[in-house]
Amino acid sequence: YMALNPSAKRKSSRSPERKLPKKSKADGSSLGQPLSPTLWCHVHLEKSIIGSPLKVKNSKNSNCPKEELEEVMKIVSPAKLGSNFHIPKRSRLGKGNSKSLDKKQRGKRVLNGQKSSGKAKSPRKGLKTPKMKMKQITLLDMAKGTTKVSRAPRNSGGTPGSSRKPQKHLPPAALHLIAYYKENKDREDKKSALSCIISKTARLLSNEDRARLPEDLRGLVQKRYELLEHRKRWATMTEEQRKEYMKKKREKLKEKLKERAKERKEKEMKEKLEKQRRFEDQDLKGKTLPTFKLVDTPEGLPNTLFGDVAMVVEFLSCYSGLLMPDAQYPITAVSLMEALCAEKGGFLYLNRVLVILLQTLLQDEIAEDYAELGMKLSEIPLTLHSASELVRLCLRKSDVQEESEVSDNVDESKDLAAFEDNEVQDEFLEKLETSEFFELTPEEKLRILGALCHRILMTYSVQDHVEAKQQASAELWKERLAILKEENDKKRAEKQKRKEMVAKTKENGKEEHVMGRNEKKKHEIMKIEHRVEIEADDMISAVKSRRLLAIQAKKEREQQEIQMRVRMEKEAEEERIRRHKAAAEKTFQDGIAKAKLVMRRTPIGTDRNHNRYWLFSDEVPGLFIEKGWVHESIDYRFTLPHQKKEDLKKDYSPGEKRKSTGNDSRGSKLHRSMPTTDLPAETTTPKQGQNLWFLCDSQKDLDELLDCLHPQGVRESQLKERLEKKYQDITHSIHLARKQNLGLKSCDGNQQLLNYLRSDLIEVATRLQKGGLGYVDVTPEYEAKVYSLESLKDFGECVIALQAGVVKKFLQGFMAPKQKRRKHQGEDYIARADEIDEDKKMAEEAKVASAMEKWKTAIREAQTFSRMHVLLGMLDACIKWDMSAENARCKVCRKKGEDDKLILCDECNKAFHLFCLRPALYEIPDGEWQCPACQPSTARRSSRSR
Repeated sequence: YMALNPSAKRKSSRSPERKLPKKSKADGSSLGQPLSPTLWCHVHLEKSIIGSPLKVKNSKNSNCPKEELEEVMKIVSPAKLGSNFHIPKRSRLGKGNSKSLDKKQRGKRVLNGQKSSGKAKSPRKGLKTPKMKMKQITLLDMAKGTTKVSRAPRNSGGTPGSSRKPQKHLPPAALHLIAYYKENKDREDKKSALSCIISKTARLLSNEDRARLPEDLRGLVQKRYELLEHRKRWATMTEEQRKEYMKKKREKLKEKLKERAKERKEKEMKEKLEKQRRFEDQDLKGKTLPTFKLVDTPEGLPNTLFGDVAMVVEFLSCYSGLLMPDAQYPITAVSLMEALCAEKGGFLYLNRVLVILLQTLLQDEIAEDYAELGMKLSEIPLTLHSASELVRLCLRKSDVQEESEVSDNVDESKDLAAFEDNEVQDEFLEKLETSEFFELTPEEKLRILGALCHRILMTYSVQDHVEAKQQASAELWKERLAILKEENDKKRAEKQKRKEMVAKTKENGKEEHVMGRNEKKKHEIMKIEHRVEIEADDMISAVKSRRLLAIQAKKEREQQEIQMRVRMEKEAEEERIRRHKAAAEKTFQDGIAKAKLVMRRTPIGTDRNHNRYWLFSDEVPGLFIEKGWVHESIDYRFTLPHQKKEDLKKDYSPGEKRKSTGNDSRGSKLHRSMPTTDLPAETTTPKQGQNLWFLCDSQKDLDELLDCLHPQGVRESQLKERLEKKYQDITHSIHLARKQNLGLKSCDGNQQLLNYLRSDLIEVATRLQKGGLGYVDVTPEYEAKVYSLESLKDFGECVIALQAGVVKKFLQGFMAPKQKRRKHQGEDYIARADEIDEDKKMAEEAKVASAMEKWKTAIREAQTFSRMHVLLGMLDACIKWDMSAENARCKVCRKKGEDDKLILCDECNKAFHLFCLRPALYEIPDGEWQCPACQPSTARRSSRSR
């Protein structure tokens, strides 16, 4: 063909794009020199026609090889077959090679024993990928397939020219870029070279070639191409066009940023809403909660009673400002548990707790009706030794009934009585009649302590204390708001000032800029001139310049020192302000916390198993977990969201009054904060079981607990949030829980009561003797007799004898009749008044005798030493100790001293110096003596007449 068509020689040796085809390694032409076109065609024609097993159709009427070749070339042109298709010379066709192959063999036939290139494709069977290796078909098969190719595509139009174009190779610049990028993409020193190659390739490649690049390079080249095009356009733009372009670009950027912000906001909102969704904790799958150890309680105190211990200690801690304002040693849970189980050894600690509670209760208005044998309990001396009996007298039902009878409102009094009656069981109070408080069981002691706490909660003093704390909290909030307002006003003023300064600087900006430039130029010129002058001057000028430089350096040092001093003062002032703010913040937080604590103590939250988590004060250190807190008296109910009823209703037993309904508040908050459609509903209730208390006493356990709590559970989400918020407080409490307890002071309760009763008897007798209030001789024999007493009966007789020795006029209360003071008038009036009051006096004396008999009977029937201490305290309260001679002070000169010259009035028991009286006395008269104020008017007249 090429010999017959010399004009096609140049075209046939090149690709359709006039470029030399890239030789593959598998190509036979790569070995040695390429064959001449004539020889090459001749050799391949021999191979394809003579040695081919294919049989041409209609072989009987076949023409000569040259004619057949011309017919084939009319159908297929070299341009359509590609540059790798070669036309063989004519040769003979053998008769035995006229058989045709089937379709499968035809598809697997290799043309001239060579692999086909990516551009030489079969019209019937195209290549799927450029890398796939296809076998070359014969010219005869291609001639047969031309008619089918025209029919195969739907949009081909039936012409042979509609067949798919062969794929092009990438230009050398692109191939060079790909190779260079693979080798140097991670090297820092080749970045600039790589950027230059990318720019060069972006200029050379067409859109089609750029699209055929690998993915990681395609974006880089495309961006670089766009940047180069933009630079070209920018260079051709005018100033106005550039401004307009930048304006549009900014608007587009703003819109894009707005869209991105909107999308990000929507995405964040979706994520937030998804996180805010809550589910029933037990329906969620998550990590198993860690197991905590039981609270360590002393032997004899069940774990179930720890809640009552914590309640008593928390009550004493929360109301410490009211109950024990000056106490240096607070009541702790560990010490209280030891005291409850120590029997005799816990006397001092337990009775101290009783005294703290009774001091507040008995001094309140609510205790005005609490009385024993006609005497108010508040008038009886309260000591460690009388506390046990006074507790029994305060909690007995008789006081409540008397109070309810006096009450005007019958319904309220009934409710109050019912509440009071349920506080302590009668059997506990009956035990207190025959035994001391420390001799009861731990459970009975805790019930009595809890009842005292509840009784104190009803007092007016607690109500006033709560109101005072709330008022203090309100004042703190007012101060905080005032400070915040002041700071905001300062910020506004500074902001306004800055705005004004900015406006002024904008107005004077240009002038100052021009003036600044001129000044800089002048300064530089002066420097240059100064340097020239210095160089030109002689040694004298150099010395002067050095002096000037030294003076200037000294001034600069002084200025630096001043600046350093100012900076130090400023830092000190800032530190002082910071400390002041920290102290104010601590005071504020403490005041708010105390105001909350006097109202209630609520649990932190509940977990998936409905266990409650408690963080108490420092007196009960650690994080506690309460299990099985629901029992028959608690009604735990909830309603589903589609039901229009109340949210959650939970009532707690009276023994847990201080532990407020934390779950109830949790449910109401959920209903307020979330819409009713997405309202999470609890589907499980806590199971009734044994009430047990567990302790988390290490930071590792706390971190593990936080990790296991599910963030989307109804209960555990809030629990986790609150635990994270109080993490520092919890770790501090856990650290306190590890400290070793100092232990209780050893003592014997019975011996303490016995010794103090003996000492109290001797003390009362001695004071009576020294004060001249009774006829008791306190001799060593009397003291030895008292110290030898052991039984309560002997102590009772001694107390009765002591009361008999008190002078009647120095008695008061239920042991003496009430006396009305009246003005001194004539004898007739006195006689008449005596006749009128005679009946009343008789009634009063009978009443006193009855009260005294009751008191003596109570002494003889006393079964505990604390009861005997109370009865002795009643005698002590009925003696007029203010009239004792030990407190004697001259009514005239108001001085003590010279006791041998002091005389006491037998009527009012007031003291006078003999030399202070007018007329003066030189010696103490025999018999009774009355002061001038107590003498009858007739006696005074007779003395004047004498």
